[in-house]
Amino acid sequence: GSADRMRGSSCSWRRRSSVEVPSCRTSTMLTASSSGRDLALRRRTGPLETDCSNGTSTPVAVAYVSADASMSGSAEESGSTLRFLLPIVGALGAQAVFHREGRLPQRPLAPLDSVLKEHGMTLREDGDLLYCSGQLIGGNYTIAGNVSSQYISGLLMALPLLIRDSLLMVSGPLESAAYVAMTEDALQLSKLTIPKMGVMWAIPGQQRCHLPKRTVVEGDWSNTAFFLCMGALSKEGVTVEGLNLQSSQGDRGVIDVLRRFGAEVTEHGDAVTVRRGALHGVTINAAPIPDLIPVLSVVASVAEGETRVENAYRLRLKESDRLKSTANLLRALGGQVEEKEDGLVITGVPALHGGAVETQNDHRLAILVTGVFFLLSIAALMPISLERGRRAAGR
Repeated sequence: GSADRMRGSSCSWRRRSSVEVPSCRTSTMLTASSSGRDLALRRRTGPLETDCSNGTSTPVAVAYVSADASMSGSAEESGSTLRFLLPIVGALGAQAVFHREGRLPQRPLAPLDSVLKEHGMTLREDGDLLYCSGQLIGGNYTIAGNVSSQYISGLLMALPLLIRDSLLMVSGPLESAAYVAMTEDALQLSKLTIPKMGVMWAIPGQQRCHLPKRTVVEGDWSNTAFFLCMGALSKEGVTVEGLNLQSSQGDRGVIDVLRRFGAEVTEHGDAVTVRRGALHGVTINAAPIPDLIPVLSVVASVAEGETRVENAYRLRLKESDRLKSTANLLRALGGQVEEKEDGLVITGVPALHGGAVETQNDHRLAILVTGVFFLLSIAALMPISLERGRRAAGR
């Protein structure tokens, strides 16, 4: 709606999606995540059986791939697409070529690539192309837990499909454990048996997915965080509905951080309302919630005092160097930011102003810029102009 319509009342968004999913008929099932890149790639990997959207929700798709499939598709810049699908390709014993764009060829695949090679896969890089072949075999798998939880999620999706049983062990601390819990929830919903014992899973082989005919995809806390943080900067507030307040999604932690900032947070039914309070600086541990750091940094930029973001080095390995990109974005809008090797120190200012920023082809920064400019426009502080491409400008 327009700024006039928004002013003087709280804003409300509802996100709820459900999909009709048929039973699995072949060797495995690939489900599209909220990323359009995942959906595009998986459309290329086999016949698309279902593509459902209710107009306000993110499309969800189910694709089936036979074991003798030969696949080629673009992962674009999506690390999750590549890290989820690599083990599944190996479980199918299929040949695949992944086209990687932007920073993706430089982003880490180790130690996942070594683990896959040790268990039967062949991986070969040729510039931006990654060629994959070979059949994964069951056995003992050990993967470091402090690089990417997506490695563990990909293996958890693939290992039940192998002929032999497997034991998956995580060495060292497990970063972003909530994302692994989300994977476990989805696999258990699909009737896959993945018993966990401490930091390892004993996974029987020769399993198949059996999703219920109707599956409800709960609201996405990661995207919800942008709206809730907008509420923390607004006297009228923002309400987001259609949420699971007991979700295993790690980004549900946004409401706890906003409370510590001093925002007014109210939970009611399946909804959360956030309004601006007396905001003050806090210390944020980025390890369990790395994807929230850009948008929480905007709240920190107008909170009184100093906010410290710690344990955030992995943000440098995303679609952009998100520590540097976030710091540059805030400085362009009048924020005061000091960049550290593994974090940020943000000193609050009375208000942000218009400016021109580079989103670095990073989707989270693009969404963030849109939200910030939207808020400034509502507050009548400046007119806004969003330009396509890498630059978004507010004048």
